[in-house]
Amino acid sequence: MIMDEDLKKHACFELLDECVEFYNDLSYLTFGYITGGITVKAEEMPVNLDSEIFLSISGSMKSIKRNLYGGQINDVYALIRKYYDVIIINTYEIILLKTEISIENFIVEKIDKWLNGKEKLPGFKKMNELIKECEDLKSINKIFSKDKRYKNIRDRCNNHLHSNYFQYMQLNSKINVQNGTAYVEMINNDLLDLLVLHFGYLFTLNGYYMASSDYIDCLDLYKKPVEDSQYWVAPFVQDFFDKYIKTRRPDISKEIIISTDMNLK
Repeated sequence: MIMDEDLKKHACFELLDECVEFYNDLSYLTFGYITGGITVKAEEMPVNLDSEIFLSISGSMKSIKRNLYGGQINDVYALIRKYYDVIIINTYEIILLKTEISIENFIVEKIDKWLNGKEKLPGFKKMNELIKECEDLKSINKIFSKDKRYKNIRDRCNNHLHSNYFQYMQLNSKINVQNGTAYVEMINNDLLDLLVLHFGYLFTLNGYYMASSDYIDCLDLYKKPVEDSQYWVAPFVQDFFDKYIKTRRPDISKEIIISTDMNLK
């Protein structure tokens, strides 16, 4: 069923558009950072693994918007479940590549085999356990675990993905303006909370991913960079942080600022 025209003006659609742009820009911004701990063929694999992951997320956001426009709430939540999975995968592989690579161990086999299609990653629960045990994420995880919002989102996504009750299957075809508004609002809130989760994990672990290109641009032009410009934050990251992360979770925003050397404000 096509969603009511007034409902298509909901802030959720603007959020999805800005997520598409944000992850595209982030992919471009991080492309030049070489991912260590993996074997790659230049003609086949990305220079930066995370850059490719961000590009995939951007595509998923487009799919979510397209299905939401059509009123397929059941499919939207299946895609949100995918987004949740990718957040955990992204965080898991960053942790492993940071902690397991060494002079004696140039290749992190779990990630390398996954990247090259030779082995699956562990399940969601096991990856999440590693994330919860990560020392670098200890402080932010304390805040994330203050309530059950992420468990509730996961349960909601699973109910839709697996059609655990017939009512969820119906939400691909049976929606009216009244309950449609409630579902779009719920989707909007769930997406915001997942964005906070990804933003918090990603930039706590790899703060330099938010760096503007000014420092590198100067080096490329054989110019002396402005002092401390390596800590400048890309404007689109700061704008997204101000508009969505700060307003949704001031507590998490404060923790991200504390945990990074970057000039995030």
